[in-house]
Amino acid sequence: QLSQKEAWDLRGVLQTDKNLMLIGSSITYFDEIEQPQQAFYNFFKVVELKRMDSDECAKLWHSVSGNALSSSQSQALRILTGGLPRLLIILAWFGKDLSFLELMENLETLIDDHTDYFKSTMETLPAKERKVFASLARIWANAPVGMVATEAGMEQPETSAILNRLVKRGIVEE
Repeated sequence: QLSQKEAWDLRGVLQTDKNLMLIGSSITYFDEIEQPQQAFYNFFKVVELKRMDSDECAKLWHSVSGNALSSSQSQALRILTGGLPRLLIILAWFGKDLSFLELMENLETLIDDHTDYFKSTMETLPAKERKVFASLARIWANAPVGMVATEAGMEQPETSAILNRLVKRGIVEE
């Protein structure tokens, strides 16, 4: 949201004032940190949190909530969170004093209460991306591109390109 001048001014302050340190987190980063002509190019240290497998999800869940998970429960949470550590931590705190069944019931209520939010998120996808995503959701399993293309009624190369975009944006998992 900064103008070019404001961005360069902020960079100058952050480089010269030893009493200031900027720490931030985000689910995405802004393109300007990859563009050499921009003020914040090569300025931030980016630490990307990788997606976790089921065992890692179980360990993180236990460390946050103090509760152990069965392998099927940790797999369910990995699928639900996409293996993203931040989201798993939020759920672990949310469900800390609940049984796994109570947590799932509360999540179901939460999703039901916020259907409009999830629906609007889906509606922001371009039509073909939404169609591919919905087809993958109907399959509800790991699926090869050909199967998704058939379900979507689209050609395989176009479906593959769309799936790659969805993966890149973190909407689906390869």
